[in-house]
Amino acid sequence: SAGIKAGMQGFDRVFPFGLSAEGIVLKDASSGRVLFNIDGAWVGFNPVSILSGGIGVDYKASLNGGLVSGSVLQRLSGRFVDMKMEGVSILAIPALERLRVSAGVLFDGDLSIKLPENGCATGELRLAGRGGSGAEVRLGGIPLPVGGLDSAVLEAVASRPDAAGECHVELKRLWLKGGEIEAQMHGSLKVKDPIEASIVDMVIDIRPKGRLLKKGFLLSLIEDYRTGDGIYRVPVKGRLGEVMSDG
Repeated sequence: SAGIKAGMQGFDRVFPFGLSAEGIVLKDASSGRVLFNIDGAWVGFNPVSILSGGIGVDYKASLNGGLVSGSVLQRLSGRFVDMKMEGVSILAIPALERLRVSAGVLFDGDLSIKLPENGCATGELRLAGRGGSGAEVRLGGIPLPVGGLDSAVLEAVASRPDAAGECHVELKRLWLKGGEIEAQMHGSLKVKDPIEASIVDMVIDIRPKGRLLKKGFLLSLIEDYRTGDGIYRVPVKGRLGEVMSDG
């Protein structure tokens, strides 16, 4: 089954009901891929959670200069997770290294999700990024430079299972605005275990600008997807691991 493995350099007890740890690495249990590098974290029992019919903890973590905080509430019906991210560097998320975004990119965001004992997770994720330079969007191994990242927004919703009982994540909005490109992506992700086997069914609309307009060779590689208004509408389909690969 899907899960996360955690490794750490050490931990201490914190009065009255808490624990702190340093040098934490979270990995996907199936693939062994590093998901997050956490400099330090604190977790504490929240006694008020008993009044809401569950057992809950609050947490805070520092990731490469950024801050993540929130709560986890365990009830009979499942687990409820809330998270807030402030100024988190992309360096803290190794899974995004393939985007080739510079270290200057910072993310803010919110996550609210329910993980039932059985069935599909439901909830919402919102992220906003800024800063940095040298980002790329790669399509089938073709590197399209974004340039300096002016802004990026991601909104996704995990929904209830479909008629076949399969879990889905709907990408409501993924928008990138940089010095050489503007891109917008939408579609769905059919969740599988391991996560790399998940099925992607999305479309990305790309509008080149700036120096990219002069790079005719790169644009010629996606010429078949060009629409009448100068936008390149490229389907992105296949297994997640293949879509994110360099090949």
